[in-house]
Amino acid sequence: MTSKMGKTITRGGIRDAPITDGGVFCPLCGTRFSPSEYLCTVFQNPKINWLAQMVCHYRHNHIEYYDNGVGFQASIGQHEVFKHLVNERIKRQIIRKCQAYMKRLGLKARDLKELQGTTEETLALAGQLLEGVKRVRVRKALRIRVRPIRAQTRLEDFTCPT
Repeated sequence: MTSKMGKTITRGGIRDAPITDGGVFCPLCGTRFSPSEYLCTVFQNPKINWLAQMVCHYRHNHIEYYDNGVGFQASIGQHEVFKHLVNERIKRQIIRKCQAYMKRLGLKARDLKELQGTTEETLALAGQLLEGVKRVRVRKALRIRVRPIRAQTRLEDFTCPT
């Protein structure tokens, strides 16, 4: 197929295959990067492996605030919480920006469940954009409120009877 400019366009060719010997393809920057050996051992499914590799690549190469803020978060003991929040934000950004590529790979919302810590918000967005499923509002957890008078305890409640 040729474009208006006369250049040949290849769709789904080896040039943009998700993972090859040349590395992992990033549709955002159009380049290949070397995969993480650890992620290759964890994820055997090539589609899920590509998505996990993209989350790691996006976190370190496409945004600056993670590398700038990780030192502070580690110093206050919040590194894992910070990384989880950033990873979820990155998953949603990848779904929005690489929607056509992910559809061509055949990724579905249920595939994202294999990634650790995927939230309902991310799954709902993936269902909407990748599968065309109408987004459903996620209910928040039921909150139980206890009146302050009953919640207070006294020191006498913890003493052992003699």
